[in-house]
Amino acid sequence: MAVSQSVTSSRFPYLPIRPCIYVRGAADLDFDIEALLDTGFDGGVAVPADLLAGYPPAGYLPWSLADESEVLTPAYRGEVTTGILPLHAWWSSH
Repeated sequence: MAVSQSVTSSRFPYLPIRPCIYVRGAADLDFDIEALLDTGFDGGVAVPADLLAGYPPAGYLPWSLADESEVLTPAYRGEVTTGILPLHAWWSSH
């Protein structure tokens, strides 16, 4: 059975989302924010480092920079809900 629900933004290209980040040893962290819409979404979401400060990461992920160097950033597991559609994602703080 297909589910259809539209999600409308009053500030295109930003989309209202509700992330839920799974935190080891603590209650899940969830909040409402607006995200820049990326039609090439591949499961990763970058957020400001201070948003997740003090929460232990699930691990670390490499990111390639424009100069072709790599950096490791803290990574968090979670899901994003927009409307009623949950999307599983890895979160990385930069």
